Amino acid sequence: MAVFTTLQLNQVGSILDAVGLQDQLGEPLSLTPMSDGITNTTYKLTTSDGEYGLHLLEESPLRTLSAHDIVYYTQQLIQQGAPITPYVGQAATWNGKECFLSQWVTGEQIQKPVPREIYLTSRALAHFHNASLNVPVDGSELSAKRNGGSLIGALSSYARSMVGIAGSIITHGNVSLEDLLACAKPDCLITMQAVKHATTDLPKGLIHGDVWQSNIIYHGDDVTFIDMEKLKYSCLVKDLAQYIYSSCHDGKGHINPELVKTAIGGYQTERCLSQDELLAIPLLIKQIAYLDMAAAIYRGGLNRETSEGVALALEKGNAIINSCCGVLDNAIISIAADSGALGLDVA
Repeated sequence: MAVFTTLQLNQVGSILDAVGLQDQLGEPLSLTPMSDGITNTTYKLTTSDGEYGLHLLEESPLRTLSAHDIVYYTQQLIQQGAPITPYVGQAATWNGKECFLSQWVTGEQIQKPVPREIYLTSRALAHFHNASLNVPVDGSELSAKRNGGSLIGALSSYARSMVGIAGSIITHGNVSLEDLLACAKPDCLITMQAVKHATTDLPKGLIHGDVWQSNIIYHGDDVTFIDMEKLKYSCLVKDLAQYIYSSCHDGKGHINPELVKTAIGGYQTERCLSQDELLAIPLLIKQIAYLDMAAAIYRGGLNRETSEGVALALEKGNAIINSCCGVLDNAIISIAADSGALGLDVA
């Protein structure tokens, strides 16, 4: 969640009218900008009848589905029991931007989860994926609808901006941004191609696509995923890899193998992972790290990220990539062996 479009309370009526909810949610009382997040604009709308999330979709190289598709498929997932927040009304366009409303979920956001929360989140993510497998989806049609193209295409679009942006971003330590990118490029391309090969035949369905702690609400043992704006059709294990990337390290990018085991253990209480899915996780995490670094550079060029923030993202990304070459690989092999997945597909 973030704010890139400024709204006033007196504009809410026209938005509610656009999404088909005029005079249905009571009188608008307050509009609070939500600063978390880096992509789209989100406000908390309080009316005399309740609390809602008001979402405006901003332009982004990683946009996938239209607002209409997001609302439609979210409704389908909820019907199958997915632990996600429901949308209210219909998708619409307001002042040239796609928009929609969601119910506001009460609970706690936890930025530094402990093992119990990692376990509960991964279990809930598997529950989400089980629901996804029951939603009829034409994967080829959804892939064709992507506004931003493939991940590799998105990375290429970032790369075209890097040369001009590099000069305006501070160097970190004795290593310049140009040097970091030059060193990363060969392995980055190898990783992208390896991911494409490793994930071709993995189970696919609708995935959240943005599993960060800021998009997770805790209420006791219940976990709800919010902000479905990056919903897409892809291999299911990508969500788990992203969650491990975002939450199973020390904050500086050093992967904690015990937290990785906790995450995968929680997930497998609801959905067993195959050998190929387990062994794809380190590759997917490397891919996510490269994309996250590229995204940080892109945000820096748009002044949506400070120079210090970009430098920290590069440092964390490189630390995670290095972890993938040792600590994480060993943890995954250990998990696969313990579960009997090596040499035997347990899915």
